Amino acid sequence: MSATSVALFIFTLGLACGSSIADVINVPGDHPTIQAAVDVAADGDTILVAPGTYFAGQKADEVVNLLGKSIRLESTDGPQATIIDGENSHRGLLGNSGEGLDTVVAGFTFTNCRTADGAGGRFTDASPTIRNCVFIDNNGQGLHLVNSSAIIENCIFQGNDAPYGGGLQAIESNPVIDFCEFIDNTALISGGGCHFTFCGGTITNTIFDRNRVQ
Repeated sequence: MSATSVALFIFTLGLACGSSIADVINVPGDHPTIQAAVDVAADGDTILVAPGTYFAGQKADEVVNLLGKSIRLESTDGPQATIIDGENSHRGLLGNSGEGLDTVVAGFTFTNCRTADGAGGRFTDASPTIRNCVFIDNNGQGLHLVNSSAIIENCIFQGNDAPYGGGLQAIESNPVIDFCEFIDNTALISGGGCHFTFCGGTITNTIFDRNRVQ
């Protein structure tokens, strides 16, 4: 083998060993549920979810657990057409395994979710990016953040209720909230729209309207 051939072989082998191609996983085309797609996804993959209403499995506490993966979970047709329904007994979305900003959830409506805290979604020690989502009519906050620097963009929180922070509650967190709307959320004790405890972060370009404490 010539020196040129050896060099080409080594270069090609290096490409094969040092790089990987991200997959696009379709729901329900490739997997029937969002969670099944997350289960098989690898870091860097994109999960595209077709219009429809998606529910939790019989033994699951939440409809979707992100499992600490750096993935993009996106609907193809936006939140009006792509519903995550907690059936009044499940959390919608969970991230508690160190998810970072490169974990992106975009284009879903979370509704009829119910837990003691974080019914629509809960992020503990996790900071994903949540974009273009609607959290509506959930019992136990639209979102609950603990030790989180999540980015929340272009989201609507409407008609959610909880003891603290009907729309969103954050504890020891530094969220970035931009171009969001908090409308008609209710708290039993404090913070109809949002409730923050030992928090930093920013809220910009955001509307608060008709939120209340009972």
